[in-house]
Amino acid sequence: MYMEVENQEVLKALRSKSTVVDHAVFQNLSLKNQIKPEHNQGGMRLYLGGDIMKKTSIYLKVTGILGGLILSQASMAIPMNFSFSGNFVADDDVQFINFSGSGGSGFLVSYGYGGGIQADGSVVPAGGFDIVTSLFDSNGQLIVSVDEGDVNCFAGAEIFAPGIDAGNSDPVTGSLWDTCLTGTLPAGAYTIAISQYDNSPAGLNLSDGFTREGQGNFTGSDCTNGQFCDINGDNRTPAWAFDVLGADSANAVSVPATLVLFGVGLAGLGWSRGNKAQTEVLT
Repeated sequence: MYMEVENQEVLKALRSKSTVVDHAVFQNLSLKNQIKPEHNQGGMRLYLGGDIMKKTSIYLKVTGILGGLILSQASMAIPMNFSFSGNFVADDDVQFINFSGSGGSGFLVSYGYGGGIQADGSVVPAGGFDIVTSLFDSNGQLIVSVDEGDVNCFAGAEIFAPGIDAGNSDPVTGSLWDTCLTGTLPAGAYTIAISQYDNSPAGLNLSDGFTREGQGNFTGSDCTNGQFCDINGDNRTPAWAFDVLGADSANAVSVPATLVLFGVGLAGLGWSRGNKAQTEVLT
């Protein structure tokens, strides 16, 4: 159930009681008509009026009684956007991002191939490698793996996080080979694996490893670079950029939490090269 509050004094009191609320007020303001209710279930809607630009809205999970302004930082879940970027050293590198959410909709978006603007305002040039995005649950079970994005998913991400520029075709190749995933996930912890096509998950569990492990220049015969070539023989760069939109927390790691927890190492298996897969969307 949502409560609606329009009161500048309430805002001032909230600021004085919780640094989390203060951060949310200044970092996550969004115009009311740009937020869909299903993206923010389980929270309290605060309309912040007064001299803070236009009438805006922000969604917060709170405990306690509004009249007493009792806020529990530990139990508060404020969906936020997280941006990451970096460079691979070899074709078979894999970058992991751990994130958690309290349930609800979100987006996982890459930018490296076609370029764009991330949620933190970073401008990403086109030219990065052809990405594979794989999503695993807290037990390391594979949920989905994709190597292309759907234009509708990118458009939805731009509405969800106003200001981003996603889903661009590369100006040289004309291909749209960045990835986009969206849907509703149960509350919990997840791991994203970023790899280069066609270094895909070797099995249905993260501990199964990736198909190209140990092949540091498996794209080398396809272009003059000797590394980071796409399937059409175009030279690419080792750069990647990725956003996690609508999560409670997210951080980039060298080894995913699931493997640390169970003490499992990545094992490489054989590979097969085929056509690029069709986009999948979480449901």
